[in-house]
Amino acid sequence: QCDDGSCDIITYDECGSGGGGGYDCVNLVCQPNTDGSPDFPGATGQYDCENCLDCDCNAPSGGECGEAQPWNCVGNTYVPDNAFEQKLINLGYDSVLNTTVPTASINTVTTLNLYGSGIYDLTGIECFTALEELTLANNYISCLDVSNNLALISLLAGTVCFDLSLCSPITSLDVSQNILLQILSVSNTNMSSFDVTNNTLLAHLQLEHNSLITSLDVSQNHLLEELRVGGNNITSLDLSQNPAIIILQVELNGMTSLDISNSAALDILQCDNNLLTILDLRNGNNDNMQIEAYTNSTMMVHVDDLTVAVNKVALGFPGGWSFDTGTTFCDSTACITI
Repeated sequence: QCDDGSCDIITYDECGSGGGGGYDCVNLVCQPNTDGSPDFPGATGQYDCENCLDCDCNAPSGGECGEAQPWNCVGNTYVPDNAFEQKLINLGYDSVLNTTVPTASINTVTTLNLYGSGIYDLTGIECFTALEELTLANNYISCLDVSNNLALISLLAGTVCFDLSLCSPITSLDVSQNILLQILSVSNTNMSSFDVTNNTLLAHLQLEHNSLITSLDVSQNHLLEELRVGGNNITSLDLSQNPAIIILQVELNGMTSLDISNSAALDILQCDNNLLTILDLRNGNNDNMQIEAYTNSTMMVHVDDLTVAVNKVALGFPGGWSFDTGTTFCDSTACITI
């Protein structure tokens, strides 16, 4: 539908560029693909959007992932991805595969498991306004926007782009509006940064195998109990404000030092395959800790008690500690190299 209310034929370039050329792409309806051309961003190869129909539907305007979208959840919700809509039909929230779902049937849903559902385009998720738990791993999603899902407590995105031949890893994820989040998992992305400073209720954060991420600020996440950030390129991590951490996995990064002396509840530490030269374990809980810290640089480890450290190294992991041969351990009175 065009800005003047008339109905014209429009092309991908006109609508996909954000509604240029005087067109209003909010009301664009995608017809079944007839010519094989990838005319709709986010639903490549599935839809032919050369037809502009005069009706009230909920397609977002063109533009890049992460830009503000004029979502319309009144009446029917626009769901252009056939696999997504079929999943909603299977769950009993819809009855006909026609790119629209009755909003009244989804806006009270609190739990939605879309694991491995073959979804490319998640348009329509914005109208699940009561959603508290969302599982998305093992799909083909290149763009993820949960900015309208303000009730989210758990977001298990995992690897949302499961096959790189069919999708591109997401490059951004804004969770600054999801202030109720307690559990968050997202892995294997092309994100270069990730901001959780507004998510003060987070207890479990999994952010693994995102090779472009070099830093992470968890200074506002005082309730963190589990932090899994292995396989990134993080060079330093300040845990001074995270006394509740029980499980810490920071393996396969580029850290040269790590201080967990303020993490008195820590039970499991995995920091192997880094560049660590200094590790401060003086948290008063060495007796109960299990540690994997092999494949690092020549390391000096500060401990609560040397006798405990020697016994833990002799026990090995799991149960005890695993360090490279030649590691030096020091308490307040002496040092020993093992």
